[in-house]
Amino acid sequence: MFYIKEIFRLKKARRARVRSDKGPGHLNFLPNLEGEALAKDRIFRVVYTEHKYAVVFDLASKGGDFYLVSQATLDDWEGRRQIERVREDDFVRIANGSSLTPVQIQRRDMRYELIRPLITTVPDVFDRLTRARMISKHRAELEVCSGDPERKNKVPCAKSIKSYLELYWRNGMSPDALIPKFEACGSPGNGKARRTKPLGRKREIGGGNPHMPMNDDVEAVFKWATDKYYRKAKRGSLSRTFRTIQGYLQTQFAVDESGGGLVARTRADRQSIPLPTFRQYQYWYEKQARRFEDRIAREGATKVKKDSRSRLGTTLDNLIGIGSRFEIDATTIDVGCVSETNRRAYVGRPTLYLVVDVYSKMIVGMHLTLESASWREAGIAIRNIAEDKVEYCRRFDIEIEHGDWPVRDTLPARIIADRGELENYEPENFIVRTGVTIENTAPYRGDMKGNVEKRFDMVHAVLRDVVPGMFNATHSEKGDSDARREAKLTLKELTAAVVRAVIYLNNNNFLAGYHPNSDMIKAGIDAIPKDIWNWALETGRTELRATDLEMLKMAVLKTGNATSTKDGISFMKMLFISDAHIQGRVWENTAAKSVKLSYDHKDTNKIWLHQSDGTYEECRLSPACKAFANMTFKEADTLSKRVAEAGRSNSAAGSYAWYLTRRNIEDIGDQAIEATGGKLSPASLRDTDKTKQKEKAVNLEAERHLSSAKVKS
Repeated sequence: MFYIKEIFRLKKARRARVRSDKGPGHLNFLPNLEGEALAKDRIFRVVYTEHKYAVVFDLASKGGDFYLVSQATLDDWEGRRQIERVREDDFVRIANGSSLTPVQIQRRDMRYELIRPLITTVPDVFDRLTRARMISKHRAELEVCSGDPERKNKVPCAKSIKSYLELYWRNGMSPDALIPKFEACGSPGNGKARRTKPLGRKREIGGGNPHMPMNDDVEAVFKWATDKYYRKAKRGSLSRTFRTIQGYLQTQFAVDESGGGLVARTRADRQSIPLPTFRQYQYWYEKQARRFEDRIAREGATKVKKDSRSRLGTTLDNLIGIGSRFEIDATTIDVGCVSETNRRAYVGRPTLYLVVDVYSKMIVGMHLTLESASWREAGIAIRNIAEDKVEYCRRFDIEIEHGDWPVRDTLPARIIADRGELENYEPENFIVRTGVTIENTAPYRGDMKGNVEKRFDMVHAVLRDVVPGMFNATHSEKGDSDARREAKLTLKELTAAVVRAVIYLNNNNFLAGYHPNSDMIKAGIDAIPKDIWNWALETGRTELRATDLEMLKMAVLKTGNATSTKDGISFMKMLFISDAHIQGRVWENTAAKSVKLSYDHKDTNKIWLHQSDGTYEECRLSPACKAFANMTFKEADTLSKRVAEAGRSNSAAGSYAWYLTRRNIEDIGDQAIEATGGKLSPASLRDTDKTKQKEKAVNLEAERHLSSAKVKS
């Protein structure tokens, strides 16, 4: 059985047949559907049912055709799969009241009130002639019912009322079926018809070139110039592109008087030729809907995604609580520093590392250094997470309580950083020792760690205008003072200032735009990092993991491979030994082998040898290498290279001296051979002792003579 509003579609064509059942007498004015030739895919809606019969409306007809058919016939057709019910009613207008404009609502209600008396007069209203008489009568009643002489001009015509009735039956038989489809008005996607005369009002200010009517040739010039001078130019503008278009049209083309496009132009008529206006060009540009694609072409897809992508969620999504994810990043701070040993010497702008908890926005670690960004410096910032912040602040003469910075002896589940210092093999030891997952952002996507990026801005905002030597936030202009000459703070003093800024941000900065969950709102927690951190700890919303500071110090050290020899551990042209090795003499009579170690890149005095049981053995610099003591490994490497270069230079000079010495000795030998002659006789060998005594006497006399000569002189 089919009910009112249901739709069915013919799955195959049907021939016209003589109907056997004529139906009720008061419905005989309707043609029977069985007696009609029906094409495939024809669609009907049931608009009325009475006992065993149904009145259906042809949704494909434009004149509002109704047919009578028995329910038994429809069931038979459905059973033989000649028709099928349409479950998805594409004709029904499902509208959200908030999405409708006031005009749409007003017209919907007006139309429904207009046809409501007619749709209740079923089944008579289904007859075409009866329906026409009812519409005329109803319209006449509306004209005189209010006594308004102007009412006649306000009542819709009979044709409109008829169309409202058809909309009602076609679109679902509800008031929403009468909603005006403004979105389909105006021939969307199609341009206006071309005219030989320009559109729009006349110019208020005369003079200049006359208007140019738009045509396909002019639009082609618009597109060519926009692609070349705006889309491909990083600093191009629409106004400059438009001036180029005007100049191009003046020198190249003219508008054909018959409106047939552009023709060649001479110089004589340039002052009187029609030219497009900037408003015409703007209208064309906006109509093309190409602004977003042009921006991608000009700035690059990466920058557009970073600055203009849709924000469909928050950084708190998929986080359990504090410690679920920390963000780490480095930036060159906008403050110059002076030397600790000579305050008149400028040393440059330090690098600031910050580590931020994504859930609470708490700054959990920091590090300020003169070194460039690297894993070694990032490791110090990570190590600061687990440090006792009371002791850390005391190094800079700042006294705080543990509750002012309640982060120590802990690490997060994940750390996200950019693709610089944390995307290489150096953090491997840290990952293995701590179990922390390292995540890397996409290239040039600082927005993927926006929390730490914003904390840099906040720290600078606290320091600005109170710290000497602060650089301009944007750029320097001609005539501005050189911020480098205003530098006054040493690295330690600037670190103390940054620490105070961090303590303020953690304890007093209200997080505007923070999205608290319902439990946080019920608990009355203010959007302040320290309060969110403490509340999350109390309620168990945390993925923090305990850690030992000494273990963490070893985990963030740089690792390397060295050679174990009988003289000690050979690493970077230096030797390291330990008490245990000296006492046990473990290297004596053993072959050299490779060993793994950890070292602090800023201190050559000791290294840590990795043991098979996971422990570390400390090794100190050998006395034989005391020249490299109290250096960084970089300084030691530089010194080692300088010594090697000096050795190579001395080796070259020594080789030349060796050659000269050997040649002079060889000359002496040649002269002696020439003076002596052949080999000595055997007899001369037997009198060696007598000959030796005589030779000694001769030499002694010569020495006495030489001594007496020196005394006289």
